[in-house]
Amino acid sequence: MTVGVKKRFRRIITAALLCMLFVLNGLYAYADCPVAQQQYRIRHQDRYLGCEKMDGIDVSEWQGDIDWAKVKKAGIDFAFIRIGGRGYGSAGRMYCDDACTDNVRGAIENGIEVGLYFYSQALTVEEAREEARQVLYYMNPPKDSDVYERMKGGFIDLKDKITLPIVMDYEYSPVSSGRFVYGKISKEQATKNCEAFIGEIKAAGFDACVYGSANFLEEQLDCDRLSQFVPIWLAHFTSYTSYKGDYTWWQYTESGRVDGISENVDMDVWYKKEKIDSEYHCVKTTYNGETGWYCVKEGKVVPDFKGFIENENGWWYIVNGKVDFETTGVFKGKLGNITGWWNVKNSKVNFATSFGGNENGWWYCINGQVDFSMNGIYKGTVDGKYGWWNVRGGKVQEETTVANNEYGWWYCKDGKVDFNFNGIQKNQYGWWYCKGGKVDFSYNSVEKNQYGWWKISGGKVDFNYTGIAKNQYGW
Repeated sequence: MTVGVKKRFRRIITAALLCMLFVLNGLYAYADCPVAQQQYRIRHQDRYLGCEKMDGIDVSEWQGDIDWAKVKKAGIDFAFIRIGGRGYGSAGRMYCDDACTDNVRGAIENGIEVGLYFYSQALTVEEAREEARQVLYYMNPPKDSDVYERMKGGFIDLKDKITLPIVMDYEYSPVSSGRFVYGKISKEQATKNCEAFIGEIKAAGFDACVYGSANFLEEQLDCDRLSQFVPIWLAHFTSYTSYKGDYTWWQYTESGRVDGISENVDMDVWYKKEKIDSEYHCVKTTYNGETGWYCVKEGKVVPDFKGFIENENGWWYIVNGKVDFETTGVFKGKLGNITGWWNVKNSKVNFATSFGGNENGWWYCINGQVDFSMNGIYKGTVDGKYGWWNVRGGKVQEETTVANNEYGWWYCKDGKVDFNFNGIQKNQYGWWYCKGGKVDFSYNSVEKNQYGWWKISGGKVDFNYTGIAKNQYGW
């Protein structure tokens, strides 16, 4: 064999070996993936290599009638099912998904884990809460309601079998004239909207989740913050996502095909992590002749334990090794890997958005945790009194002043908005005229307080004014 032939032969052998290595590497890369993920040849970030990767879909009435037995046989382990949404027109009317109940029942009957999602167009905290409440309403519609027949009576009887979260599917409107477009609300406002939705869902006893595209999650939401409280469902239509934030589910295509579904369907992967078993447990037992719920480690009660422990009923604050169901307040500790101050009611962490008190004052808690970044006027019960409260740095300010929220500036007496107040009150920016507890920026007149009569211009006392002014009594 000549030298030239030998060189060509070596090149052929080398190329063949490289091709074999490439194929073997590809087989290795997909070897731990379920069938659907191998079919679409998606690749996973290294941080998820130790997770079980489950195949799933998300569906709505647009998928038509679904044969869930075939879907299960095709290897689908879970499904997120649309329950409704808000229209992207200016009115923002909400609607239910007519196929939801059939889909929920069909999936559960065939051993597929189920979660729900609501297409959100919320622009305010109140709209987000309204959407969450609408989800709960659709699950259990009154018989005399206009949606009872459309929801086929709902599926509240399957509440305990909804094992995946209820998701806020947060997206921009698909048209430029829609109510929620880029730049419409701030990142801070959108994040607060998510927190409001999450709080309502958790307060009803369900897990919650936030869905968004990679760009939306990065640009429109503070996901570093949100992912501390709820899992994230990422939408990124690609075979490999470079998204750097935390996510538990990944929607990787909108044009999937699954036996039992005649239309294209969104495909998802669930990075299912094994639950790490804590060395401490909260169990019911008898200790020193007294039956109760105790902190137990390696089968023995730990009488000096103080902190939080989770069991199947929730997170519990334990002092001296035992749950004291009289304990209520705000306490510092660690839940999982999150350290913070937590709102505890009757020894159980209250994950609803609400106020909690301790020896240092009253605090505004989101998803059970004091949020020291909150500044505004928020509704709730403080020391047995219901109303709107002035919060700065997460703490109720029990002072008399004028403070603001997204609805305006308000007269607060001892921290609480007084809707009956008509008069002049001071804050750090000046003296303001309030009517019905709210600063009236359109007001121009002469009004009095305990110090005298004052010229009001644009709702504010004008200390620079010199001259004659008119009020209801004359000039």
